[in-house]
Amino acid sequence: MAFLLSTENVVNYLQDQQLCHPNEQLLKPIAAKEYKNFNLVVSFNNNRHFLIKQERFDSQEKTNGDLHNEWLINQFFNQFDQLSSLRSLASEVISFDSSSSILVLSYLPDHLTLSEIYTARQDFPSQLAASVGYALAQVHRLTWQQEEYQNYLKHNSQDNSVDKKPNFLRGLERIGPGVFAQICTDAIEFFKLYQRYPSLHQAVVKLYENFQLSCLTHNDLRLSNILVDSQWEKQLKQNKSNTSSLIKLIDWEFFHWGDPAFDLGILIAQYLQRWLNSLYINNALDLETSLRLATTPLEKLQPSIAAIMITYIQNFPKILKYYPQFILKTIQFAGLALIKETQNSIEYHEPFDNRAIATLQVAKSLLCYPNQALSVITGKTESDLLATQSVAA
Repeated sequence: MAFLLSTENVVNYLQDQQLCHPNEQLLKPIAAKEYKNFNLVVSFNNNRHFLIKQERFDSQEKTNGDLHNEWLINQFFNQFDQLSSLRSLASEVISFDSSSSILVLSYLPDHLTLSEIYTARQDFPSQLAASVGYALAQVHRLTWQQEEYQNYLKHNSQDNSVDKKPNFLRGLERIGPGVFAQICTDAIEFFKLYQRYPSLHQAVVKLYENFQLSCLTHNDLRLSNILVDSQWEKQLKQNKSNTSSLIKLIDWEFFHWGDPAFDLGILIAQYLQRWLNSLYINNALDLETSLRLATTPLEKLQPSIAAIMITYIQNFPKILKYYPQFILKTIQFAGLALIKETQNSIEYHEPFDNRAIATLQVAKSLLCYPNQALSVITGKTESDLLATQSVAA
């Protein structure tokens, strides 16, 4: 029978693994956090803090191996001296117990997620966004077209698709009347709207066909997977030129050897969702009015989206030589991310309401008209962004 962690046995587990001593005292009650994994935060009074994750077992007492992937990325960064600058970007892994699928990491009580910061402040400092753009550019630049790194990850991962195209067409292929009887009403409404525009699916298919397997990608860049030092404002004032120490990219469970535009597109979609989730929805209002009345207006997010892209290009200027369509592909992947997020929400039985319809319309603009959409979401043209590469070239 699989060993299952709990708040009652986790300290004994740490002692058995020789990660703490019997005389260490808890600083506060153990906090259990129910996410995809079962997470426990254990803090001792000697200023040692642990995040212990256990992957959930299925009925056959097997796991997907996601925590193995997170452990592997830590090993990867430490395996190659050329990647030493990336080590500080990830959480420190202390141990991995593969038999029980338990990962022990150093917990950072003095850090907040980027999502928490934005929610508390209700504003979006462009310097923080630029720090994220910088961090992501380093990951992509240092691993770009490195076959040795690709082989290392492929051979050590439990996922044999780590360097294959992700099947984001799944669930978006054209479906016939027979399938409609097997899915919920909201899913039917989603497909009816999605299939109304053949150019939308054609754009998604083309993205898939031209997907570039080029470098290490995080593949799940949600704002909740970005940690920020709680003293970030003070640090920025003291050292405006170096923001690399502010940011950590966590939860590498779904890493891929993939397309950098896909990574950046997922991140930009997170900002757009802040706007779309704040829409004032009323059946009496048309889409344009609802977008204009959003409590988090797009204009408030434009500087951050632009800062991410500009900083990324400044710190990886050769991406535009290697990948001439990178900027527009990023915008299209942001549209794809919005579609997949809407699709996932429906699968979890969330309604396909006016807000979801607005999201799909925005996604269509991003995918089918990336040039125009770029100007709308960043306030800048592609030429403006291309001009920034000369700063760091």
